[in-house]
Amino acid sequence: MSAYARKLLLAAALSIAGILLSFLWYKYDLAKSSRGDDNNRRLLAHLDSSKNEVQKRSVKRVIWQSIGDEEPLFAGEAVRTGPDAEAKIVFKSGAEVDLEPDSVVVIDDSDGKVALDFVKGNLFVKGGGGEGGLALKSGNTSINLSNADVSLGRGSGQDINLQVMRGTAQVSAGDKTLTLDQNNAGRIGAGGVDVQAAFFKISSPQATDRVYIRGDQKEAIGFNFRPVADDFDIRLEVGSKREVLKPMGTVVKGSVGQIKAILGQGTQYWRLVATNRKDPKQIVFSPTNKLVVVADTPPKIITPVKDSRTALNAETKALDVRWANPSKLIKLQLELAKDSNFKNLVATEFVDDTGVYSLQPKGEGEYFLRISGLRPGTAIRINGEVVKFNLSTSLALDAPQLKVPANEARISFEKVMNGGAFLVWETVPGVTKYRLKVDAVQNDKPQNVFEKEVDVTQIRIPNWKAGTYKWFVESIDSKGKHSQPSAVRTFAIEDLPRLVWADGKLEENHQYATLKPSVTVQWKANQAVKAAKFVVAVQAEGEDSKKEQASNGLMATVEVPTDGKYLVRAIALDANGKPVAQTDFRKINVIQRPLLPAPNFQERMPASLVATKKGAVGIGWTTVKGAKQTAVILKAPDGKVMKTDKFDGSQGTLTGLLPGQYQVSLASVDESGRMGPAGQARELRVPDTSDVRAPGFKKLKIK
Repeated sequence: MSAYARKLLLAAALSIAGILLSFLWYKYDLAKSSRGDDNNRRLLAHLDSSKNEVQKRSVKRVIWQSIGDEEPLFAGEAVRTGPDAEAKIVFKSGAEVDLEPDSVVVIDDSDGKVALDFVKGNLFVKGGGGEGGLALKSGNTSINLSNADVSLGRGSGQDINLQVMRGTAQVSAGDKTLTLDQNNAGRIGAGGVDVQAAFFKISSPQATDRVYIRGDQKEAIGFNFRPVADDFDIRLEVGSKREVLKPMGTVVKGSVGQIKAILGQGTQYWRLVATNRKDPKQIVFSPTNKLVVVADTPPKIITPVKDSRTALNAETKALDVRWANPSKLIKLQLELAKDSNFKNLVATEFVDDTGVYSLQPKGEGEYFLRISGLRPGTAIRINGEVVKFNLSTSLALDAPQLKVPANEARISFEKVMNGGAFLVWETVPGVTKYRLKVDAVQNDKPQNVFEKEVDVTQIRIPNWKAGTYKWFVESIDSKGKHSQPSAVRTFAIEDLPRLVWADGKLEENHQYATLKPSVTVQWKANQAVKAAKFVVAVQAEGEDSKKEQASNGLMATVEVPTDGKYLVRAIALDANGKPVAQTDFRKINVIQRPLLPAPNFQERMPASLVATKKGAVGIGWTTVKGAKQTAVILKAPDGKVMKTDKFDGSQGTLTGLLPGQYQVSLASVDESGRMGPAGQARELRVPDTSDVRAPGFKKLKIK
């Protein structure tokens, strides 16, 4: 090896070593910085529970990140909920904060006290009363929430509406301190706190309460309030969203103190409305509260299965019982007996709601099992269905018998889309796990679409494509041993009638000219189906989540989060919202349409421009094809933009210019109002003798 080659080799080795050391130092410094951030920030709370996507952002980051239950929350972190999301934050002091959809709070600490910066949305705060307390800050106003349950609302404006539901809240603004309770309501604005006597005093249900109703019959819910004057008629307004409330139930006189209505299950928003019969213009609204209506469906035994042969757990020699408790009943009780009247009890246990428990039967034979629970806040015990089964000490590891769908069954695409199609098989005694395998059959070649171990005996068929599928199930015992596969069955998912894309294309490169990324698609109607409206579904390529947008016509523009590749499908719906036809997926590569280039100054324009004494200068340019307007940009010598005027045509006049040196440049504005890059600037001088002057003071008297 020559000396030159050795030098090159040595130089390359030193360069690689330097790059490696720099990378290691960067990783070390990043990790150290990250550790330092966590050490410097105080742990204040955690995300106790959530519905749909909840995000947080730390003080030193600009990107929001999705978080799940039990996520720790530190001082200086913001938490937000999406349009259909909810979250419950629990603080170390025991205080709880319920965030409704489209809400944002920032958690911070000051002098050892936890503070909430309420940015927007609606909150319900339950003061924990523990060490550290909890305060809400808005400008120079602070609210001590430690000893109160408070409903808070803040819209796009700066005002915060506050209603105390329990206890008292101390409001401090400057050197003034006010106490709010159930008898008054507050509005916090730039001018301080405005306190008014509360017309309504709600006794039940309280904000965010869960109200239980009988699941097997229609049961009215009572809304109780402090009676008011009989001159007022009271009505109830209810809705699934806070912004959309409709009258519900009957109208009662103010002295009655209660109004009843039958509500559906799920989250509901409600308020009371009082109208003065003598003066109909006098209308008073209560705060809008959230209510969760739950049908007290009894707990249900999952295993052992009714009328089945069941074996003891091979390892524990006990009977494994599994259940579901959808209504969150409390003080659950398991009862095992040798008779259906439960007089000959073998075991009775009060259990935690873990979903699984082991009982000790007495030998083989026929048994009866049930589970019950109390409706929260009452002594009413709700009994579940009695499950009869036959117990054996050991059973053979048999393959399951497939039940639904029947072999070679055809399932409508609509049924799959609506979540009404299932794969179901018989329970095998002594087995709590199964292996399910599903293959799509294309050109006689199987392609695996689902393979998973499950602890149930049915699964809902997801939105698989139209086509033919084969499936089988295996039993798995407690030691992980598999049975022989069940018999293989086939089924077919039928396709919906076709809609056709207007241009017939299944792929395209789409250049958007809107301010945000979007896709625009157009399709043809199918005269064979009756479509009431259409939905366009858009999902990023390789992802399952999708965005849907309704359309009454045969064309739609849907915003997407970023540039990239997307799959788009148009779906026709009938009057009941059920799919009746659809297009094939269309692959669209979404990219921004290039901005228009800058126009050139007209040849007659001098290289250096001079304004008139009145501070005006005329400018001409050659218009760029596709431009709706031309922007004339005036900058100071330091680069600061002084003004931007937009003109139609090929010329325009800047007026009202103050004396000084400037630079003038041109930019094209397209049909969507997007301004392209500025072209080469030209010097502009406004003479000192300009007639335009800065405004002066007139008749100013100084005392």
